[in-house]
Amino acid sequence: MKKLLTSLLLLTTLQGMSQELFEAYKQKDLRKIESLLINKENPNQRNGSGVSLMFIAAGDNNVEVGKLLLKYGGNVDLPVINSDATPILLACQENAYEFVKFIVENGGDLNRRFKAAGNQTPIRFACKTGSIQLVSYLLDHGANLEDTPDDQITPLIQAARSNHYDLVKFLIEKGANVNAYAATHDKECALNQAILNKNAEIVELLLENGALVTFADDKGNSSLKLAKKSKNKRIIELIEAKTK
Repeated sequence: MKKLLTSLLLLTTLQGMSQELFEAYKQKDLRKIESLLINKENPNQRNGSGVSLMFIAAGDNNVEVGKLLLKYGGNVDLPVINSDATPILLACQENAYEFVKFIVENGGDLNRRFKAAGNQTPIRFACKTGSIQLVSYLLDHGANLEDTPDDQITPLIQAARSNHYDLVKFLIEKGANVNAYAATHDKECALNQAILNKNAEIVELLLENGALVTFADDKGNSSLKLAKKSKNKRIIELIEAKTK
């Protein structure tokens, strides 16, 4: 997914800077951008790659440009042409916290699903970064703690999968289900993801908060079997203690 959104930015750089508004942005010329907008340049125009300047600014966490575009009619939820990727998805992927706030404060949809990524929402992208600040903001403004896109990977499973101990702890404290189980996607759960990552700290944290060792992956590997495969002595001890 990161490759998909990043490729949109690469295309922007390679072939999309022909219009004046985009050229002014490339030159970091705010006065020129505002002058163009005052003279009726379309704030929602897209470049040759189908990407709007709002989308590009989101990836750069450039709130100043975002505000200028909004002032003259820019759309904070404008998707990329031939895609449903919106600025908030890219902002979350890039941990552009200030731009995420800007979008939400101006009516942006923080629960919009990205169909090309199996209906993932912004909080999934945020969890991949490990940013508690960003994830907390999304939750405080209506994101779903147990959001389940097509693959049923919840925010907690994603945090464990991405090796973010502090975020896993934060989500548990918020009430996340430690035994959420992605039955349609490799039969993943947070505990088994932590075992696969050989992250004993996350394994211990999950077990302390009620994680079960009874879930098997799509190949029938139990938590204990995965632990033994990891060859991590501490993880094996932790799982064996729960299977006695």
